Amino acid sequence: MGDKLPQYMVRFVNGRYTCDCQVSAWGESRGLCTHIGAVIISRLYSELMKTVYAAIVRAECLDNELLIPGNNETVVNKVVQGGTTIYVIRTGQETTVKALLACNDEVRELLIETKPTKNWEVMRILRGKTA
Repeated sequence: MGDKLPQYMVRFVNGRYTCDCQVSAWGESRGLCTHIGAVIISRLYSELMKTVYAAIVRAECLDNELLIPGNNETVVNKVVQGGTTIYVIRTGQETTVKALLACNDEVRELLIETKPTKNWEVMRILRGKTA
């Protein structure tokens, strides 16, 4: 890539990435810094490959709501795909969560088990891709 040195230091300062190569004599001529790009891609990859604890609940009814009483450590995201509502439940560790699923005029109690899942799988569901 035309690097003059064997390594460069990339820093994140005041909301921006900077690289040592940008302050060298060649900095202006380089245009985009591939070192910064590599750091950003590496961080994105690490985040997507991270293991999280998640479970999926599907509700086929039109009028639905998933409630987790008294639990502030559980994150619930809701995705609607056609006539199905998908709830993604995430916790900080592998656990069982008690929940209420209101589906039309019926309320059911659920025991939801979160399991180790790759973050990319959760993100795929949250972006509306089929699970």
